[in-house]
Amino acid sequence: MTNTESQSPQKLLPKLFIDARMVSAKPHGIARYVTRLAEGLGEIASRSELPYEPVFLIDSKAVMPEESVFRDFAVCEVDVPFLHPTESWQISRILKHLGADLYHSPSFSSLVSAPCPSVVTLHDLNHLTYGGWKERAYYRFLLRSFAQKSLAVLTVSQFSKLEIAEWLGQDSDSPNPIEVVPNALGPEFSGVVTDEDAAPALQAYGLSARAFFLCVSNSKTHKNTSTVFAAYQEYLARLKRSGYAPWPLVTNVDPSELGAARENVVLVQDLSDEHYRALLAVCGAFLFPSLYEGFGLPPVEAAVLGAPLLVSDIPALREALGTMTSSEAVWVKPLDQTGWADVMIRAMQGAMKGPNLETRSRLLTQYTVAKLASNMDRIYRRVLKLT
Repeated sequence: MTNTESQSPQKLLPKLFIDARMVSAKPHGIARYVTRLAEGLGEIASRSELPYEPVFLIDSKAVMPEESVFRDFAVCEVDVPFLHPTESWQISRILKHLGADLYHSPSFSSLVSAPCPSVVTLHDLNHLTYGGWKERAYYRFLLRSFAQKSLAVLTVSQFSKLEIAEWLGQDSDSPNPIEVVPNALGPEFSGVVTDEDAAPALQAYGLSARAFFLCVSNSKTHKNTSTVFAAYQEYLARLKRSGYAPWPLVTNVDPSELGAARENVVLVQDLSDEHYRALLAVCGAFLFPSLYEGFGLPPVEAAVLGAPLLVSDIPALREALGTMTSSEAVWVKPLDQTGWADVMIRAMQGAMKGPNLETRSRLLTQYTVAKLASNMDRIYRRVLKLT
């Protein structure tokens, strides 16, 4: 274990430890949440000194991004991987040894007994419905107790807030109500991606602009990608009868999820962030078939880049995306295979134009790194009694 000292070691500021052990060179949803929080806190610190010292816990064995977002802060490298069976007591031991004044777990990773006050961000309760018995037991016996002991419980949407409040047994008069701190769009999504910018990605995968479907997700049960793959086969069969040339389906999921359905499917499993943004910007339609989400960031990212959206009609996505016209987004019942095939045909026929500039501007303003960090900074100060 190593510890990099703060840039102002002479000041005895309260130490805030933020768990970033899930961050690596290939970030996923929670990792992006943490890196964008670090970016935002860095922006605040560049304007005026923070009244506490953020220290990010990182996995000593993780391959980090070339340009680390934690460069402006102290880091503590630990030999305990994210969600390792021993993390509950090992992280507690590290926090005690380093004199932590506050610990923020930005995920469901929990401590049996924290040596300092804690804050936890619960993105959703996905594992209670779609996880196995181990996940459900973890939530019941460890996570719930950790959350109930925490001085602040945060989540990313009003939908998740209501679910989590009920699960924790909170009512409207709770003295420690759950607070909503939504996800943020990275600054890279605020710019325009032109066809010229996207050309390398299109050439790499043999695609034509605005003539392919894009489904970027993972193989977890609640992501429901099997329904879209089956719908795509139905779409292909219907087009063969009509004589139209089909759009390819571009996806990053494991090939085993496709089964025998490989026709016209383009796999992009090692999709870089740059190619991801490019394909979002020039796809014919972005498909997001989830059965359940706490927020659902990829459709928001697709929307701000102008992609027509074919998305599941579930509460969290309705909340995250807000009101859109039928040419910007089409809402589909998650398990309606024929419904998905129908909207694919509709998109291919040119009925969808993608979110307009007003919608894109609204989303960019709504989900900023600055707002994420400002909200968390306010909560940190309150819990540390610095306000």
